[in-house]
Amino acid sequence: MAASKFNTMRLKAYLPVLVQSLFSSLWGGVGATPRETYPGEWQSASRGTATPQRKSPLAHSAVYTCINNIASDISKLPLRVMRPRAKEGTGREPHVHHPLTRLFAKPNHYQTSLQFLQHYLGSKLWTGNTYVLLFRDARGVVESMHALDPTTVTPSLTSDGSVWYLVKADGLNKLREDTYVPARDILHDRAITLFHPLIGVSPLYAAAVSASIGNSISSNSENFFQNMSRASGTLTAPGEIPQATADRLKKEWDGNYSGLGFGKVAVLGSGLEWKPLTINASDSQLIEQLRFTVEDIGRVYRVPSFMLGETKLTYRNSEQLARMYYQGCLSYHIEAAEQCFNQKFEVSGGVEIEFDLSPLFRLETDLRYDTH
Repeated sequence: MAASKFNTMRLKAYLPVLVQSLFSSLWGGVGATPRETYPGEWQSASRGTATPQRKSPLAHSAVYTCINNIASDISKLPLRVMRPRAKEGTGREPHVHHPLTRLFAKPNHYQTSLQFLQHYLGSKLWTGNTYVLLFRDARGVVESMHALDPTTVTPSLTSDGSVWYLVKADGLNKLREDTYVPARDILHDRAITLFHPLIGVSPLYAAAVSASIGNSISSNSENFFQNMSRASGTLTAPGEIPQATADRLKKEWDGNYSGLGFGKVAVLGSGLEWKPLTINASDSQLIEQLRFTVEDIGRVYRVPSFMLGETKLTYRNSEQLARMYYQGCLSYHIEAAEQCFNQKFEVSGGVEIEFDLSPLFRLETDLRYDTH
């Protein structure tokens, strides 16, 4: 449908510039080659020179770990269609012959169910929004689902308040041109909506500063250790020396005694003296600063410290911590996804779409023995 028929409202303008810059640094625009951020940056030969997006918040290990843990732990839970049990009259059972059962087992031609759900959750945790394009057959039944690049989708409003989505051209999903898609065919799952009810805000809105500090510390540490942990400093002389002599001494010193030249014997004459300037790694307390950035990012994503390697586990408390992780972190995302699927697919007659939670708790030894 032509764009002129709509009084388009670019809702992304409600987000602060900070949030927009976080996402545009990692994803490209329309028609951009998919990015991998190394190794190879996916078919990078066709893109010319490519460099890692090392300043991206995703380059911080804690950000990546939080997103990966939540997305991976939920994606391993089978998405099932459940119905009331026919014979006993109580309880529920999987509806194996329901059309959605086949859809959830194979959502599209290029992803498995686990890959689709991982993409689904990863998009929401990274950008605050997940957009799933639904393709229907001649009967109007959904036959495939495609999680879109969230930076190429713009929610729009008509003059009567109807919601449409402007989806940029996407060769993978056979969209050859920018297309307006009605809300009926877009499953939109979003994080907390602080600025507009149609725009979710990523946890990175609160964790961006810590991620930036952590990346800066890592970059500075890399430079420090590339110089063989040798702090920068000054060569001082008792008297005034010509500029040409100073430039020559600096060049010789950098070439002979820094980097791989660390450990060589420096012979100083004419009263020259080496005075280090910067503090060493121990004095700068890099480990403590990095630990704080990890804890702060985990706090924003509600991922407990033991999931980030900050707390040691024992056999006796591992199951209790796993339940705490589910209740404090995973349960919200699971419930939000279930409600989105149930609402979009309009199931009825006691049929509900839900995740099978048994893989999360199958290691609870005490409960299993008590049941037996």
